[in-house]
Amino acid sequence: MVTKAGVAACSARCGDPTAGVTTADLIPLQLQTGLCVPSNVILDTVTYAGIVNAACHGTGWAEGTVSDYVTAMTIVDADGAARVWAEDTCDADTWAAVQCNLGTWGVIYDITLRLRAMANVEVANHFRPQGDYFAAPADDGVTREKKLARLRHVVEGSTGTELFWMPFNRYYHTLAAGGRWTPAADDLWLRVFNDTAEPVTHGAPAVRAALTAMQAWQMRLSDWIHRTILSVHPLLVPAFYSAGFHTIKLFPQRMVERVPHAIHYQAHIDAFKVVSFEVAVPLTDAASWAAFSAMWSSVTTRVAAEHAAGRCPLTLAMEARFVRSSGALLAPSYAPAAVRDDTHHVYVEILSAAGAPGWAAFRDAVAAEWLAVPGARVHWSKQFPAAAAAGVAAAHGAALDRFKAARQAAGVDAPNMFQSATVNPEVRHECELEATG
Repeated sequence: MVTKAGVAACSARCGDPTAGVTTADLIPLQLQTGLCVPSNVILDTVTYAGIVNAACHGTGWAEGTVSDYVTAMTIVDADGAARVWAEDTCDADTWAAVQCNLGTWGVIYDITLRLRAMANVEVANHFRPQGDYFAAPADDGVTREKKLARLRHVVEGSTGTELFWMPFNRYYHTLAAGGRWTPAADDLWLRVFNDTAEPVTHGAPAVRAALTAMQAWQMRLSDWIHRTILSVHPLLVPAFYSAGFHTIKLFPQRMVERVPHAIHYQAHIDAFKVVSFEVAVPLTDAASWAAFSAMWSSVTTRVAAEHAAGRCPLTLAMEARFVRSSGALLAPSYAPAAVRDDTHHVYVEILSAAGAPGWAAFRDAVAAEWLAVPGARVHWSKQFPAAAAAGVAAAHGAALDRFKAARQAAGVDAPNMFQSATVNPEVRHECELEATG
């Protein structure tokens, strides 16, 4: 059992964190045993119970959500009984429901994770013009296809890929060169992971310590600047990001790390209060990739239009991470077993500082566009508009019906204790799920 006090025991291939153990708490165990959670959330301050309950994700073309690494859970049900649910003793639908149950099966006590032999990971940070990968409004069909093919080559050929666009990061560079700023002129940050047999880069611990120290003041300062200055004067956002983006470029261009260190590279992020909206969209063919590209480009176009009107509601970033589809019924990236090996998902997210003027209207407009994409589902752990909650049942379709049937058959919550007052009454009655924000 892994507790906050340290490592007490670990089997050959499984780690057993109690519900309150955080991602940071489990890092020493992984380094000590040479076994790892192959893909995980960036944050090092969140608990495994929270991560698993919402089927949270990292990035990995061959990896699912963190819930997909779970092999057993002890959950205290509405009658106060501690019940053990395990992959090798449950029927398929019961287990697929337990893996991501949104707290509706009870209170998680502990979780058993299937760990994997740890490889070293090459982490490459690339900064390229966004227009190299995503279409501009004036691009013709051939140009759009070439840009999308270039992006797919990176994503499909790597162990894992993260994309980040911080708006206005080359705003003044473009103006100084006599040009007119457009989102295509901004840099796209591509963080690309690949397994490697190379040893950890000499000096990596020192670099990591320096970056962590930098992030401590960076997160606190950014939070203060957004709360006290940019929330009052949003047109200063371009100036802030045109200058501040250079701190991102302090990440080494290439470094070989151990898996947990490569994954949990952003420290002190909880010091910066943000709001966000995220969806998962299936990637199955050229059309679905084009739909993702259009989702991304629609946001950059909207940001440019907002800026032209004197508004900057997207103050932080748009991000994307790519995963193999999940076997958990209510995971946003769920796909049936028959097609799971051939189906991937992209999680796309927009983030702003809490209190950013115009955020709610901007988010709602983006949500309306993104959720119209075939197969799009909201990510449970992020805020989403009330209007989006009404479509939850339809988005999960037959998988939700199977989840409800498994929960009913398990008899874990006869009095319907595990509900949330934040869910619209008709949604709670329909699907008994928890929406956030």
